[in-house]
Amino acid sequence: MEDYRPLINDVLIRVRTELCVLESFARETAFPFIQKKGLGWILPVRETSETYVAGVVFVVGANFILLGSTKVLAILSIYHDILLGFPMRTTASLLEAISLGGEGRAVKQDEKRLKNLMEEQLKEVSKTLEKDGDVAAVNAKYAGKIEEIKKKRDERVQLKKERSGQTSKIASGVSVPLRLYGEVSLGTKRVLEAFDTFCSRYLVATTVVYTILKSVHFW
Repeated sequence: MEDYRPLINDVLIRVRTELCVLESFARETAFPFIQKKGLGWILPVRETSETYVAGVVFVVGANFILLGSTKVLAILSIYHDILLGFPMRTTASLLEAISLGGEGRAVKQDEKRLKNLMEEQLKEVSKTLEKDGDVAAVNAKYAGKIEEIKKKRDERVQLKKERSGQTSKIASGVSVPLRLYGEVSLGTKRVLEAFDTFCSRYLVATTVVYTILKSVHFW
């Protein structure tokens, strides 16, 4: 282990440095300046040499900082979701299956059928409106089907409540925070991946367009 410790420490220090650069840029540079000066310098009504230089330097510097740091955040969020988020969601699904039982699974299937039917109704209504057709007739056609599925679902829900025991209640209660944590992990991963994609693909183009607009506005 001692032979590989320098490599391990150096890699961890590099990752920590990337995160510290982003944190320092946001906490010590960007946010304090925006709190003090506001956002008027980004594209003010009357461009001065100070606002021009500040805007161009800020957006160009942000490229160098964000292009590397956001990639690290995205990768960390992916690893976090693989190691913690996904197992949490899987465990929550298993606990929900235990708490729901056969009737519960049937309720979920009813809800899925109901959702699909409502989407199908919406598509048909849109097509009918485009052709100036009878929307009421379309709604009436689907109303009976939707009501029948809702009735079966409510009956199964009532039956599930009557059959649910202490184990089901415990499993259902434990699954809630696990599901919440897993979904937050997944949502965070998607947001950071989207932000990293924007920085990787569009930030440079946005910077060029902004600099051109700023220059035209100034001159």
